[in-house]
Amino acid sequence: MHDETRITVEEASAVTRKLTVEVPAAEVDQRFGLLLKDYRRKAVLPGFRKGKVPAEMVRRLYAGDITADVARALISANFAPALEREGLDPVSEPEFEIVTLEEGKPFVFRSSFEVRPRFELAEYTGVEIDGETVEVKEEDVERLLEELRISHATVRKVEEARGVRDGDVALIEFEGRVEGAPVPNGSGKDFPLVIGSNAFPPGFEDNLIGALPGERREFMVRLPRSSRTGRWRARRRSSP
Repeated sequence: MHDETRITVEEASAVTRKLTVEVPAAEVDQRFGLLLKDYRRKAVLPGFRKGKVPAEMVRRLYAGDITADVARALISANFAPALEREGLDPVSEPEFEIVTLEEGKPFVFRSSFEVRPRFELAEYTGVEIDGETVEVKEEDVERLLEELRISHATVRKVEEARGVRDGDVALIEFEGRVEGAPVPNGSGKDFPLVIGSNAFPPGFEDNLIGALPGERREFMVRLPRSSRTGRWRARRRSSP
C-alpha cells in the first residue's frame, strides 16, 4: 500500500462497516503500464510478430480486460493493508464496488462487510456467586466402574454342557403376547441377552436360568406400568 493511499471508514450500523480506499494516480498508472506491457507481450495479430503489436492497438483491443485486471490487482494489493491499518476484522464476505478507475486518476473502491459487535463489560469484580457442592457417592462410583467393566468385557463361548447362569450372555429367540395379541417390540431372533441385566420385564430373565441350548420355555410375566400379564415364549439358541 502506498503511503498516500487514503482510507475512510463509515459505521453503517453497529456491525456493518463501509471502507472506502483511494489509491494514488501514480500507482494506478504504474499498474496499467505493467499490464499493458504484459498483454502486448502475449498479443498475436495478423501482420505482426508476437510481442510486436503496437501498444495503442493492444490498449484499444483489450481495454476492458486490462481495466478489469488493474482493478483486481489494486484491490488485492490495498484491501488487506487497509483493514490492518484501520484495525478491522470482517466476519462476513466483503462486497466490493468500484467508484472510479481510469488512467491518470486515483482509483477509488468501496467495500461493505460485517464486523463483530463491541461489548462493554459491566462491573463484575466483587460479585458473589453461590457455589454448588457436588457430592460423589460411593454407589455412583461403583455403578460407573461396573459399566466400565461391562463395556470392556470379552464374551467367550462356554464349552461345558450346562444351563444358563446369572451373568451369562444367552443368544435367544423370543415372542411375547398379551391376550393373544403380540406385544409391541416383544419379539426377536438371535438376541444377545445378559442374564441379570434387567433388560426385559421383571421375571423374564429368571425364567431362563438353567435353560439348555435349543430348549424352549413358555412363562407368564407382568408387564411394566400395566396390570396385564403377558405370555412369553423364549428359546435359548446356543450356549452362553
